[in-house]
Amino acid sequence: MPFSAIAKSRMLAVFEGTLLVGLLTAEGEVADPNYRRQPVELMAIEVGILENPAEVRFPAHAEDGPPVVGWFLTDGAGVELVAEVVEFAKPIGRGERPYLEPGAIMVRLRDVADGN
Repeated sequence: MPFSAIAKSRMLAVFEGTLLVGLLTAEGEVADPNYRRQPVELMAIEVGILENPAEVRFPAHAEDGPPVVGWFLTDGAGVELVAEVVEFAKPIGRGERPYLEPGAIMVRLRDVADGN
């Protein structure tokens, strides 16, 4: 049975409030000395789908680092809520500021039974 619009909204409420986004490499979270998780707000773009409406910029890297392969969200207490692997890994060089474009972070509730 599919979720109702109200059920989807209530389930996605966990993503409201103070969220932090972090970046992942194949070895785990980015380890650059300047790196910090960044605050992010998610906005409903339709029932059951949230995304970041604004670009999220990270501090410039102090060192060359391994490719970024994904992102993850945590709540204010640091509990990981969701993670996503991106299609194209991008190496981050010294002095570069990694960023996530608007819409790059998408959280979607999908009804598995009916594919929606």
